[in-house]
Amino acid sequence: MDRREILNSEMNRRFAVSTVAGLAVVALVSSCAYGTPAAKEELSVTEAKANVLAEERRLVSTIPPEFVERHDQLEMAHLISCSAGGYTWPDKGAVLLKGDPDIHEVLKSIAGRYETDSNFTVRWGRALDGAEKLTITSRSGASYIVAPRYNDSELQIGAFSDCFELPEDEWTGGKY
Repeated sequence: MDRREILNSEMNRRFAVSTVAGLAVVALVSSCAYGTPAAKEELSVTEAKANVLAEERRLVSTIPPEFVERHDQLEMAHLISCSAGGYTWPDKGAVLLKGDPDIHEVLKSIAGRYETDSNFTVRWGRALDGAEKLTITSRSGASYIVAPRYNDSELQIGAFSDCFELPEDEWTGGKY
């Protein structure tokens, strides 16, 4: 393995370990900007997943392309319970950065896309490690938490779909 492959492998391991607990906590508090919308009966898990992944790709598209080496998203995930009932589909996306971007400027470019859209709120804050982070929440309840990791070589994106009801015949413990 070359240095880059070792770094990617270690980053993936750390990313998985560090985000599992954080994703659960963030899911519980991320929709506070608009209250906690009730679960949508008309929204399927497939639609919720597709919607959150598409918005995450739009979010990444606001980063200057010269700084984006790769954007990874989950293909499958376990559902998380919403505080208002129903479930959310969580993604733990990652953007591997290249060059030497100013992380604050990268976050500002993301925030700029959403601060002018009345369907979203943007909150600046600090991650547990002290790094700047953005929390972007839609009126419908989807949320996106963006923070740098690994000496600013990667952006971690915790994304959570709108809450939805799962049909009674579907198992809540499955991967979707």
